Amino acid sequence: MINYLKEEQANRVFLILLLSFVILYFYNLGMPSIWNPNEAFYAETPREMIEKKDYMTPYFNYEYRFQKPILTYWLVLPWCFLLGLKEMSVRMVSALSAAGGIFLVYWLGKSVWNNKRAGLISGILLAAAVDYNSLARYGSTDMLLTVLITLALVLFYKGYTDKNGQRLWYFMVYVACGFATLTKGPVGIIIPFLIIFTFLLIKKDIHGLKRFISVYGFLAFLLIASSWYIFMTYTYGNEFFSVLQRENIVRFTEKISGSTDPFYYVSVISWNFFPGSVFIIPASYWLFRNFRQQENIKFPVVWFLVVFIFFSIAKSKLPAYILSALPALSVIVGGWIDKACFSEAKGRKAILWLSPFILLAIFSATLWVKTFLPDINLYFIGIIAFLFLVSILSIKKKMYYLSLIISIAGMIVFNLIFLSDILPQVEKYRPYKEMAKQVKLIDPDKRLPFYCYEGYQQNLSFYMERKILRFKHKEELEELLKDRKKGFILFKKDTFEKTFGNSGWRIAWEGLFYKKSESMFMNFLMDIKKKNLEEYVIIHYTEGR
Repeated sequence: MINYLKEEQANRVFLILLLSFVILYFYNLGMPSIWNPNEAFYAETPREMIEKKDYMTPYFNYEYRFQKPILTYWLVLPWCFLLGLKEMSVRMVSALSAAGGIFLVYWLGKSVWNNKRAGLISGILLAAAVDYNSLARYGSTDMLLTVLITLALVLFYKGYTDKNGQRLWYFMVYVACGFATLTKGPVGIIIPFLIIFTFLLIKKDIHGLKRFISVYGFLAFLLIASSWYIFMTYTYGNEFFSVLQRENIVRFTEKISGSTDPFYYVSVISWNFFPGSVFIIPASYWLFRNFRQQENIKFPVVWFLVVFIFFSIAKSKLPAYILSALPALSVIVGGWIDKACFSEAKGRKAILWLSPFILLAIFSATLWVKTFLPDINLYFIGIIAFLFLVSILSIKKKMYYLSLIISIAGMIVFNLIFLSDILPQVEKYRPYKEMAKQVKLIDPDKRLPFYCYEGYQQNLSFYMERKILRFKHKEELEELLKDRKKGFILFKKDTFEKTFGNSGWRIAWEGLFYKKSESMFMNFLMDIKKKNLEEYVIIHYTEGR
């Protein structure tokens, strides 16, 4: 019976599941077009740095972009030289970082619970988590920052629990924090140090706190983190410093974007940690009852709570901000699942009944998406339905181990559906490559300007490989058309036909164009179904034509 697999056999099954998720991070990695708005920054900025041969100053749309530090751009650049200016190049840093983060969590889970199987389950929960999955395939700073913070905290835990080489482990914590700060600013050291200091104070380990504080470590941190900031402040002065202040202080104290709801991350975790979120309540109940007896679990609990409280206090809240809490949550829930499967009757029942719910949610989500994008392979849907039926059978047979394994397998199948069937159907509503192709056929030297009156998207700069100029007022557009300046203009086809159809400008491209941000994926699907997409044209005028 699968309930009584030997430890090595169980570990083998979980390792296969874990590696399946990691492999899928790289499957069809370059297929989707650059998503808006954030991914466009991490695609276009390295392209412009290469074009300008300026590898210290971030640009976007040929203007300074000081909002984020330099490390992510630097790490994308080698992939651009190796693979070319492609979508895969932009996403390789996130995919590799995510894979590394999984194995860090595996090690942490194994160390915290003193059990290899608990480490594997912890790694699987993080690898399968919806938000972690999506950001592993998305070019941005979020995944790199999360993994560097995870690395810093794993290094600390290694040094704290293994006194051999403790100074070196602690020194490396400062190094990791330096690179994290060079990825997304001071949060790269604030979060790890808040967690470490809180943990040591709760443990009443003042001597441990003194041992952790390192002059050499701080010097290493400053050398890594501050060099680029000093260069930018010296070069651009207040222009750079004001953006730095806005992004790192004002964003925390005032609402710039996202939600201000103090309970925002309660709901966010319920979906961005799925399927692991299904087990949070029984794991929390077990933790509450056994916290005093489980000294080993204090570190991941402090880790999760510090991140959760810190970003709940912040005035600007976005789903990706809480990503650095998921490694700790994976270790907590993963350890409970392991104990429940092998030693706790109540826990086994929870896994038996909750695992089919995961498959039911996956099956329902697949059918729901199919109402928007019908070309989903029925074979995949059939597999999920079969797994759901097996999970129901496992309740009757009390095969709790099987129930858990097939629920995770169902998430792997859903990822395949998303990558193989859903994303390709979405691409036809995102015609950026075809738009750029037509523009470059007319202007292969990329000398003519590109104007947007309606329908601007940040990733147009990356595909057009030129500055995108925007008009907000109709009078500006009329003046441009009247003067017949060389260039291209993007706006609604209806506007062109009604107002400017006889102006002598020619259509370079026409088709459906989605002018909102596709990063709100559910809204994107709803708009597709409701046909809230309008026809646009790109018109052009050159002398002598």
